[in-house]
Amino acid sequence: MRQIRIILGGIISLISYFGWIFILTAVSFIFFSDKEVIFGSEVVKSTITINPIFNWLMAGLFPVFFFASQYILCNNFAEYEEKINFLRDIKITLMGFSLWLVVIIGIFLFQMNIDYYMNLGGGYLTILIIYSKFHIPSPH
Repeated sequence: MRQIRIILGGIISLISYFGWIFILTAVSFIFFSDKEVIFGSEVVKSTITINPIFNWLMAGLFPVFFFASQYILCNNFAEYEEKINFLRDIKITLMGFSLWLVVIIGIFLFQMNIDYYMNLGGGYLTILIIYSKFHIPSPH
């Protein structure tokens, strides 16, 4: 039964993550887009999607969605220690996400360029480092 909840939590996290991507994409096309006419057809381009902050907002929250869906699904069935572990994991991933977001904002303000994969790699590495420092397994 526990494996089913974990798999279902992964599916729910993917659905909520893709919903988040859809919302961010819709906001970027509504507020940050340019319209061009190419060969008589109107083409809408989003100008913010090449921004490293936007890329991190899209890709960096997946672990948060994963741990949050696990917490929501297992909340009624899990023991107290397991609930505390899920909450700790959510807080740790949010700390790593926020720290890397501050770094990316600093890089963007200094008008430095960062590759998409270096952005994601640095962000996920930051989350892993913070996770390894603060993740203390509960004694059983």
